[in-house]
Amino acid sequence: MLGSLVRYRVHPEAIDMNRRLIEAVFTQLQSVAPAGLSYAVFCSEDGHFFHCVQTADGVSSQVLSSQPAFKTFLQDLGQRCATPVERSAVLRIGSYGKLEQP
Repeated sequence: MLGSLVRYRVHPEAIDMNRRLIEAVFTQLQSVAPAGLSYAVFCSEDGHFFHCVQTADGVSSQVLSSQPAFKTFLQDLGQRCATPVERSAVLRIGSYGKLEQP
C-alpha cells in the first residue's frame, strides 16, 4: 500500500499549539473510527513533525482531510511552520508491533 510522509518544522513558540491541534485530530478519529485509515504523527524535541498516512485500497485519500479537526489543524499551519511542508509518497516495507502513546 502506498502512503504519504509529510514533514515540516514549526516555530518553537508553535510546538505546543501544533501538538494540541494534532491531538484533537486523534480524538476525533477515535470517535469516528474511519475504516481503512492508518495515521501516526511523530514530533522531535526541536519541532520537526512527521505525519505518516496510509489508506487501504479503495479508501478515499480524503478520509483524513475531510475530518473537521484536521481542517482546523490545517487552517494556520503555514503560519506555524518554520520550514516548508514536504510530502513524499512512501511504500511501507514492513512494520512490527503496535505503536501506542507512551
